[in-house]
Amino acid sequence: MLHFIFVGLLLIMPKAWSNSIYDVTVELPAQQDGNSLAVQQAAVMQVIARLTGQPELRDGRLLKLTDNAPQWVASWGFDSEINEASRMATLKIDPGLGRELSLLDVPLWTQPRPAQWLWLLVDQGQGRQPLSKTASPELWQALQQQAQYWQLPLAEPQWDEQDRSLVNFSELWGLFMDGVQQAAMRYDPRYTAGRVLKVGEQWQLSIKTHDERRLNQSYPSAQALARDLFSFWVAPLVAKYAIAGQGQADVAVYGLNPASYAQLIKWLRDLDGVDRAWPVYSDDTRTLIRLSTGARIEQLQALLLQQAKVELLEPGEDESLAVRWQP
Repeated sequence: MLHFIFVGLLLIMPKAWSNSIYDVTVELPAQQDGNSLAVQQAAVMQVIARLTGQPELRDGRLLKLTDNAPQWVASWGFDSEINEASRMATLKIDPGLGRELSLLDVPLWTQPRPAQWLWLLVDQGQGRQPLSKTASPELWQALQQQAQYWQLPLAEPQWDEQDRSLVNFSELWGLFMDGVQQAAMRYDPRYTAGRVLKVGEQWQLSIKTHDERRLNQSYPSAQALARDLFSFWVAPLVAKYAIAGQGQADVAVYGLNPASYAQLIKWLRDLDGVDRAWPVYSDDTRTLIRLSTGARIEQLQALLLQQAKVELLEPGEDESLAVRWQP
């Protein structure tokens, strides 16, 4: 019986966190290394910002966690000789920091971190060009730094012949998105598109998203522009995906057999928003798994649908969610 397999082997499973969120790359100040308290505090603060979506930490409870920064630093080092020469060190923060934050009932944003597709034209006085490392190295580098800071992937179209045949530069400069909408279907229909004009030392940004959100602002530097653009992206992602609090949800899993139970364990271990899980019932058709989770039902649905082996079903009376496992 599946029931006996799961009672003995599933029981309580720890939360699995995304490790990349806990890796921080920082430039070491002169005469300091990864054991410096100031460096470790900066690394811990960066991870807290990633998890909470708050670029500036004003909550005293969060700031207090940086007081004991050394306890959260698992290790530090240089990933390559180039990084060692440039003094770019990587600090690995203990994922226990995330669990500590969850005890404070702070909304945490772990996954998903969807790529932000950016269709951007840049004019720095030499004509309109698609954003690239060569066309606008200062802005491109500032955006890459923010992508690394937030662990939020930044994606750009190829701007090849196919893209250029659909996207008219004059229309995109005027924020007319018909061409981008067509071209984006090749990549991701969720896009941000628009223009950047540099006049003197001022960077003027004007963009629009696929769902009609807008940002129009001038900035004194490329770094300030990049910070504001990522804040513009991060806020709605945190509102949609952040998970807080404690609760329970019963998920009925159909289509299981003894051979596929290990796959189910891995699936649950990788499921963000779940602290632990245990079986409460099993028969010939389904296994009912109870999840300790702070996620809302619609959040769990979104997370489950990322699993290629899962099909959502209509839940029964004693089920919060029902899925069919398709190994």
